[in-house]
Amino acid sequence: MSVRKRTWRSRDGSQGEAWIVDYIDQGGTRRTKNFDRKRDADAFHATVAVDVRRGLHIPDSQSMLVAEAARLWLESTTHLERSTRAQYRQHVDLHIVPLIGAMKLSQLTVPILTGI
Repeated sequence: MSVRKRTWRSRDGSQGEAWIVDYIDQGGTRRTKNFDRKRDADAFHATVAVDVRRGLHIPDSQSMLVAEAARLWLESTTHLERSTRAQYRQHVDLHIVPLIGAMKLSQLTVPILTGI
C-alpha cells in the first residue's frame, strides 16, 4: 500500500495534482483511489489497511446501492406476518430510499446517517 502525489499539466497549461492511494484488496486486485488532500488520502489508507487485513474491505465500485440492499432485505422477510412486511416496505419506500437509496453501502458512515 502506498500514498503518493501525482501532478500533471492540462492542455491549457494549468497544473493539477491529486493524492493517490494504491493498494491490493483481499481478493488480490490492485485498486487506486484519488483524493484532493493528503490528509484524506492518509485517513483512507489507514482505514483500508485494517479492513483488508480483516477481510472486510469492499471497494465503492463493487458495493451495492442502499435501495438494492433494502430490496434484498425485504425479500428475506417472507417468513414474517403480512402486516409486518407491509410496515417494513412502507419504511423502505417512504424513508430509506428517498433519503439514501442512491448511496453505496460502502459510503455510509455514522456522521452521514446522524446528519439526516
